[in-house]
Amino acid sequence: MTNTKENNIRAKQISRRNDTFNDVKIGLYNIDAALKYYFDSVIKPVVLTKDDQISVPLKYASPERWKSILKDNFIRDKYNQIMLPAMVYKKNNIARNTDLPMNKISVANPQIFYTVAEKYNIKNRYNSIFAKIAENEKLRDKHVVVMPTFITVSYDIILWTTYLEQMNYLIETLMYHNNDYWGNEYFKFMTSIEDFSIDHTISTGADRIIKSTSTIELKGYILPDIYSKTLPNQVKTTVKKLSVDMSI
Repeated sequence: MTNTKENNIRAKQISRRNDTFNDVKIGLYNIDAALKYYFDSVIKPVVLTKDDQISVPLKYASPERWKSILKDNFIRDKYNQIMLPAMVYKKNNIARNTDLPMNKISVANPQIFYTVAEKYNIKNRYNSIFAKIAENEKLRDKHVVVMPTFITVSYDIILWTTYLEQMNYLIETLMYHNNDYWGNEYFKFMTSIEDFSIDHTISTGADRIIKSTSTIELKGYILPDIYSKTLPNQVKTTVKKLSVDMSI
């Protein structure tokens, strides 16, 4: 936290008027989106048939849909047909991650930060022949960001297939990605999958459906948008160093 004397130093008064660096913020929606992205773009779950393989869609279950699924033991599409194979998930629990305790001292006036450095600075462009031959240590803008709150987000997931062999293959695929970092190009979170329970006795008329349930846990973190606005990121520019070899 800077004091009044430091605030009066013009060298530290850096304007962000033309700054394209977005305030760092992350919420529960970003964690949900990272989970869905990893399923659709990385795992790409499929089940095998006699002649081909079928992609397994992952659907988010709203409270109404989840209630219907628990009642009927399967999911239907928009044409009211049973979807096979299929997977659905819903957020089950949000808890503080006790493995990474973080004492901000004061939430309204936090004292603990971390630094994010930008890769490009316009001041590093060559503007003279001298600048090209001199050994310059490039300037970098560093953004001081408030530490987030670390949490564990749990999701219930249900899987359905037609045959037990298909369910085995689907579970093997998911367990292979256990204890890995799931996410997209913006956020990645350590993920673990709990035990799978398998039910062989679900019947719909003459058909039988194989059902399996499990829990997925993501070690995530949150930094609400309100704090990104009320506690704007501080910008600091590194010291530039110039060295010239004058020897002949």
